[in-house]
Amino acid sequence: MRTWVIAVILASRLAAADDDHDVKAKPAVSAADQKKYQDLLRKGRQLETKQKFPEAIAAFEDGLKVIADDATLLAEIGWTAYQAKDLKRAEAMTRKSLANEAAPNLRGASLYNLGKIQEDLKDTRGAIASYSESLRVRPNGVVRAALKKLDPAAAATFDPFKPAALLGPFASIDAYCKTTSPTEEDGYLEDCSCGDRDPKEAKPTLGKPFDDAIMFTRVCSAPHTENARSQYFLGLRVGKSWFVTKYADQRENRHCNESLTNDSVTAADGVLQLRATETGSCAGGDVGSDWTTQLALIVGVGASGVPAATPPIVIKKHMVDQIDMFGSAPKKRTTADIVLDLVLSKDKTLEIKGKTTGLDKGEASNVLGKHALVFP
Repeated sequence: MRTWVIAVILASRLAAADDDHDVKAKPAVSAADQKKYQDLLRKGRQLETKQKFPEAIAAFEDGLKVIADDATLLAEIGWTAYQAKDLKRAEAMTRKSLANEAAPNLRGASLYNLGKIQEDLKDTRGAIASYSESLRVRPNGVVRAALKKLDPAAAATFDPFKPAALLGPFASIDAYCKTTSPTEEDGYLEDCSCGDRDPKEAKPTLGKPFDDAIMFTRVCSAPHTENARSQYFLGLRVGKSWFVTKYADQRENRHCNESLTNDSVTAADGVLQLRATETGSCAGGDVGSDWTTQLALIVGVGASGVPAATPPIVIKKHMVDQIDMFGSAPKKRTTADIVLDLVLSKDKTLEIKGKTTGLDKGEASNVLGKHALVFP
């Protein structure tokens, strides 16, 4: 079971129709029962690792006598039964676990297990549904790979770097700016300007189908305060039409300061890459954080003729948290140290390799590996 429980990235809606329910609040468990439960859970897992499946299931069942209908124990029984080739029991116990669990972490893992069971039962449609629901609950590269074997088109919809069409067409960047509201949704950020450019930025290196590129900002601030919001946009001209996408969103106040520098915009083989570096610092009380992040945005044009872009991809991130920063012995710890290499092949396949310190296993599996860039 440990091999498939991967930490949550995203909370989402509960699983499919047969699992819709309201999970009842569980009664309080005494410290003695909690210890007995943990001991039996540990014992069962150790036996399962040794492939002593009947004994492992017996230990998990003893745990259910301590905490009835516990979703973790039910899932363990289901997974152990699956390994023992008892598919009927594996399916029943996994579904019962889902009926008693709302937490995305365990729910997503159990739905993945259910998909594996359904594959062995030759229920391909059911497996596709279970894998898809698992990904809606908790994005994960392992689950996406399993779904891809059964339904590549369905798996592609869950790719974290699936390109989406830019806004447009517009006659100009100014025409786009006129479509934005002068008042931010925040309400108090009322003094806004749109279309500003950094005159020091290097001119983009372009090629067909891109005829021009402009990086610009939309900045809103609250008069007489330190509150501000800066949004960074890429504008691309294809023929006579402009298209726009946002790639960064920053806020500033008396606790946090952020800044962004556009490093480069280059195009080759019909694909454009924008790279930008963000630095930030926040402090509140005696706790603070400092970080540097490099982002990449990949843009292409498909049959529609409308440019489409990936979401921003974090290719480098170094983040340090400080505790007791003003005390005699401040403590620092690195909470993120990401260094990724993006390799884009001519067939529009993006391969991502590198170090993902700071991401849990689920996040890392969702980022690393190959991603098909299908530009609509």
